[in-house]
Amino acid sequence: MLLTSLVRGEHALFLSAHYDDIVVARKGGAPVKFLKPQDGVRVGRNSQSIIKNAPHPNAAKLWVEWSLSEPGQQVLGAHGLVPTRKGVAAAVPEANLTGVKLLPIAETKQDMTYLKERTKRMETLFFKKN
Repeated sequence: MLLTSLVRGEHALFLSAHYDDIVVARKGGAPVKFLKPQDGVRVGRNSQSIIKNAPHPNAAKLWVEWSLSEPGQQVLGAHGLVPTRKGVAAAVPEANLTGVKLLPIAETKQDMTYLKERTKRMETLFFKKN
């Protein structure tokens, strides 16, 4: 596993590490740090859905409403998740997105243009051809 190799010092960096894996490793004593590039970070999407004909649709609606509320976001943030509500702090610095530039998710043709640009920049930085 790449994270294990990073923790052992076999690799200097792990480009696609998830912040919560780094937090767990750091709390376990590993000398690792999660960095957020000034150019921005890619943000993955999480979603919530209520299934048609679910056995308890009102309970599902209550969960969605609570998890997006300020108290719900405070609880989730306190447990190491990334709060998506302004003004709610994350318990770990790795989950804090305050002041972090968010890169677009590639979904449209225009987004694909950004993706090509970012890929070229990464290739130039990390895979220079002699």
